Amino acid sequence: MKNKFYIIALFFLITTPISLYSQKTRSEQKHIVDSLLATSFQHFLKVDLFKNIETASQALNLSKESDYSYGKARSYFYLGRALSYLGEYNKSLDFLQLSENEPYTQENSDLHSEIYRIRGQIFMYLGLPSASIKEFRRGLNEVMLITETKIKLQLESLAYENLCISYKNAGLDDSMFYYLNKNKDILQNTEIPYAQSNRLNLYTLYGDYYSMKKQYDSASYYFNQSLKVARENNLNYRSWVYRHLADMQNAKGEPDSALLYYHMALENLEETKMKNEFQELYEQISKVYSEKGLKDSAKVYKDKAVTVENELLNAKQDAIEKALNIIIQEEQQAVKNRSQKLLAMWFLGFIAIIVLAGAIWVKYRRSHQKILEEKEKEVKVLESKLNNTILDLTELAKSNDSSFIPNFRERFPEFTKNLLAKHPDLINSEFWFCAMIFLDFSSKEIAQYSFVEHRSIQIRKSRLRKKLNIDSETDLYLYIKSFK
Repeated sequence: MKNKFYIIALFFLITTPISLYSQKTRSEQKHIVDSLLATSFQHFLKVDLFKNIETASQALNLSKESDYSYGKARSYFYLGRALSYLGEYNKSLDFLQLSENEPYTQENSDLHSEIYRIRGQIFMYLGLPSASIKEFRRGLNEVMLITETKIKLQLESLAYENLCISYKNAGLDDSMFYYLNKNKDILQNTEIPYAQSNRLNLYTLYGDYYSMKKQYDSASYYFNQSLKVARENNLNYRSWVYRHLADMQNAKGEPDSALLYYHMALENLEETKMKNEFQELYEQISKVYSEKGLKDSAKVYKDKAVTVENELLNAKQDAIEKALNIIIQEEQQAVKNRSQKLLAMWFLGFIAIIVLAGAIWVKYRRSHQKILEEKEKEVKVLESKLNNTILDLTELAKSNDSSFIPNFRERFPEFTKNLLAKHPDLINSEFWFCAMIFLDFSSKEIAQYSFVEHRSIQIRKSRLRKKLNIDSETDLYLYIKSFK
C-alpha cells in the first residue's frame, strides 16, 4: 500500500508544472532535462526505482514545456521501464508507446531497441512467450542498425540475455545455451558501458543452465562468479542470483541452505522494491517450508504470495488486454504494409507496361486487373487468418475466450471423441474443465483464468472425479491425458 502511495504521488508530479524552472529559457530547460535524465539513469543503476521515477517525471514536465522530443522520449521510456519492474505493466505499456511515438525515437535505433526489449519482458511476465520472443528479435534487429560500436554491443548483449531467458522459460535448452555463448563472446572480448550488470546476469544464467543439467559444481562456480561481480562493483540488485542459487540448493536436497538464500533474496527485494518478483519468491519459500513439514511457516509465505498475486491480478489482466491489442495491431499493420507494398509493386509494373507496350495496353490492363483482384483477395484471406490465429489455444484458455472449446475440439478430435465415448454425459462446463487439465493448467491457474477462488476449483475437481468414477489414488491429470 505504501508503494502504491509513492507511485500515485510520483505520477502526480507528471501532471504538475515545475514552477522552479518555469522562467528558464528553452535552451536552459533542455540542459536541465539532460541533467535530470542522467541523474534518473544513475538511480536506475542503483535500483532506486522511486527516485528513478521522480527525476524522470521532472524531466518529462520540462521536456513538454520546451517541446524537447529527446527529453520526452527518454523520460517516457525511463518511466515505462521502472514501472514494469514495479509490476505496473498496464501503465508501463502506455509510457513505452508514448516513447515509441516520439519523433526522436523514430530516428534512433538504440532507444527503439530498448522499448522492444522492455515490452518483450512485460509480455514474458504476462505469459505471452511467442509475442515476447518476437519483441526481443525486433529489438535485436534495431540493435544491428546502430553505428556506435560500444552502444551497439551493450544493447546486443542485453538482447541475447533476454532471448536466453525466453528460451529457458520455453524449455529450449539448446537455444538458451546458444545465446548464452553469444553473450559471453561479447562480454569477454569487448569493453562496453555498464558491462558488470550484464556479466552478473550472464553468470547467473550459466549457473541456472548447469543447475538444470544437474552439473552442480559448474553451476556453483558461475553463481559464485556472479556474486563476486556484485560485491566488487557494489551492484544493488542481487535477489535474482540468490533465488537461482537457492533453487539449486533445493534441487540438491539441501532445504536449509536453500532457505538461507531465499531469505537473502527476499531481503534484497525489500530494498529494491522489485514487486514483480515477490510472488514467485514467496511461493518458493512456502514450498520449502512445506516440504520440511513446517506448516505454519509455509502458510505465512503462501498467504504473502496470494496477497501479492491479488494486488497484481487486476493490473495484470488489464495489461494482458492491452498487450493483446498491441499484438493484434502490429499484425494488422504488417498485413496492411504487405498489401500496400504489393499494390505499389503491381502499380509500377502497370506503368512500365503502359510505357513499353502501348499497343497491348488494353489487353494487359484487363489481365493485370484480374491478377490484382486475386492478390487483394489473398491479402484479405491472409489478414483474416492472421487475426484468427494470433493467439494459440493456450492464450485462448487464459483469456477465457468463448472460442476456446470449439478450437480445442478441432485441435484434439481424437481426445474429444475418446473422452465423450467413455463419458457421454459430460456437460459443457465439465468438458471445459477436462480440456484445461489436458493442457496442463494447474488448479491455481484454472482459478485465475476463470476468475474463481482456488478452493472452488478443488471442489470442482472432486466432483469431476465422482463424475468420471475414479478414486482419489488415481492421478486425474494422467487419467485425462490417457484419452489422447
